[in-house]
This record gives sequence, structure tokens and C-alpha cells, in this order.
Amino acid sequence: MFRSPRIISLVLLVLLCIPSSAFAQLVIASGAGYRAVLNPVVKAYVQSGGEKPELVYGNMARVTAQAKMSGAVDLVLGDKNFLKDSGLEFCREDSLGKGKLVAIYPKGKSFNGPQELALGFRKLAIPDPSRAIYGKAAKEYLENTGLLHKLGDRLIPVSTVPQAAAYLLSGEVDVAFINLTHALKLAPKIGGYAELNEKAYSPISIVLCEMADAPHKDEATAFLAFVQTPEAQTIIHRFGL
Repeated sequence: MFRSPRIISLVLLVLLCIPSSAFAQLVIASGAGYRAVLNPVVKAYVQSGGEKPELVYGNMARVTAQAKMSGAVDLVLGDKNFLKDSGLEFCREDSLGKGKLVAIYPKGKSFNGPQELALGFRKLAIPDPSRAIYGKAAKEYLENTGLLHKLGDRLIPVSTVPQAAAYLLSGEVDVAFINLTHALKLAPKIGGYAELNEKAYSPISIVLCEMADAPHKDEATAFLAFVQTPEAQTIIHRFGL
């Protein structure tokens, strides 16, 4: 079952109206496609003695809007170039690794190369190119490989990476464009994934940034320090970064 855009918008509006003082703990906002890596890092952080942060997920346009309007966000995880153009002010930026675009397909099917995208699949899901990192990357990839015009209305735009994957798992589409991190999380549930030519889309550098006006400076510093530990780095590398 998919949440309606109206419900999601109402939830976001409520969050934006909450003053930063209402959040007693660290708040981390992240692109939805990195839930798979951020959740286990946070779990390990809490197990090491850190205070559990509040986590907020969405497409990057929604994440940056919330960070800008609420004043409650301490750390933002996402694409370096997207964040650079967001108008947000950061006082620290830590690199987590390189993001990779993949095409996932369901069990019982195979993927024999990019040209099959235009021939062998009925419908394909793509995150919103104007609001999601991997939607933009997928559109660039399809344009640069000459596939975009061949797909036409078979290309189904959705809000986020997890929603694109959910469409595939429910059987509504035959292929979904998502990031490698989320694909690795879904590995037991899908037929497989194919990494797409990185030269056909702009490089994606995933960073964790501290807001210049972060309301929980000490907690942000502690979490950023934990991210650099061998334990956290092992988790990050396990999910393709």
C-alpha cells in the first residue's frame, strides 16, 4: 500500500511547523535511498552509548526544504552537488562515498544489458528527476544512452527511491532505477540489479553535512566522530559506499 502524496504533504507540513526547541535530540535528515545505511549506523551509535537521534527521510527537495524551514535539523545526508545548490549553510562536510545508479528487476526475470530497457520491459519506475538524486541520474543516463525517447510513457515517475522499489516489488513495474545502497538492502526480495555506466550520468558524491545553525552542536559532533570509526565505516562500505 502506498501513502498518498496528500498525506505525506500534511505530515511534512506538521513537521515544518514544529519549532526547533521541540526536538530534544539530534535530528538527521536524509535522502530516502540511504535509509538502508543510516539506520544500522544509528543503531550501532546508540549501542555504543550515543543518544538516539530523530531521523527524517524523503526526496532531497523535501529534505532540504525541511532543513531550511524548520530550524530543527542538525545533520543532512545526501548528494554533495544537490546540497551545494540548496541554499543551506553548512559548517562541516564529511564524505561517505560515491553513489551508484542501478536498475533492479524482479525474481524470475533477467537483465541482459541497457538496450533491453527499451525492448524487454513493460513499465519502468524512476524517482522524480526534479526532486530525487537518482531520478536525475536515471534521466541523464537514459538521455545520454539514447533510451529516453524510446521509453515514452512506459517510464513511470514516482516520488522517491523506496517508492520506485516498492512499485517493482508489487509487480506494477518490471524495472526500477534506484541506488546501489537500497538495492543491496533489497537483494533477497529481487531478481537482481545491474550497475549502470557511471560515465552516462553526473558523479554522485554522498556527504553528511552539519547545519551552520544546528541546535545540537555537541550531539552532531559526537555522531560525526562515530561515523569515522571502523565500526561505522564497515557498515557504510557494506552498503556500497
